[in-house]
Amino acid sequence: MNREDKIAQRVMMAVSPYTFARDFMIPKSVKVTQIDDEGTGADIKTWEFEGRLMGVAYFGKASKPLWYYRFTNESSRRARIKDTIENLKSRIKFKQDRLDERRNFQHTLKVGDILTGSWGYDQTNIDYYVVKEVGQKSVKIREIGSKVVGHGSGTDRVVANPNAETGPVMLKRVGPRNGVKISSYLWVYPWDGRPQSETDAMSGH
Repeated sequence: MNREDKIAQRVMMAVSPYTFARDFMIPKSVKVTQIDDEGTGADIKTWEFEGRLMGVAYFGKASKPLWYYRFTNESSRRARIKDTIENLKSRIKFKQDRLDERRNFQHTLKVGDILTGSWGYDQTNIDYYVVKEVGQKSVKIREIGSKVVGHGSGTDRVVANPNAETGPVMLKRVGPRNGVKISSYLWVYPWDGRPQSETDAMSGH
């Protein structure tokens, strides 16, 4: 290894590697071993520098490494590489399973079903929606009102009022557990018919 490479390597080990391109991580004069990623998309390289066992791992196009280590022995380096690949395989499988679940999901909602959800930061609001039309992957729903059937401490006990349609008809895709996303802060799910508690008017509703 020439003097320039030694200086570059020492600088690399003294500062955060996260601010440099991948090529900067490894001196040009060392022999680099590219590790088989086993289909994970990982970029794992090992090398030796002045008797030190080095290694670095990236995933995808990220410029920040998953890890960058100096290992005490070869067995620990192999173990780290194995764990990295197995963890990435698990991550990829999890994402693929979720994707397959969304693709293959078949909802069971029917026309007339009522969906409900709650929202609010310093108070609880209960919203209801009725299913107006059913498709294979989506439904058309419309917001409906509610009516008070009881009271608690600072709360009203409310149920859906299907006769009070208040909002426009919306086409929405149905997700797992027959959930429908209304907005960034509200998902609605099939209502079980029981009264629900929301903040009453005197308490801020």
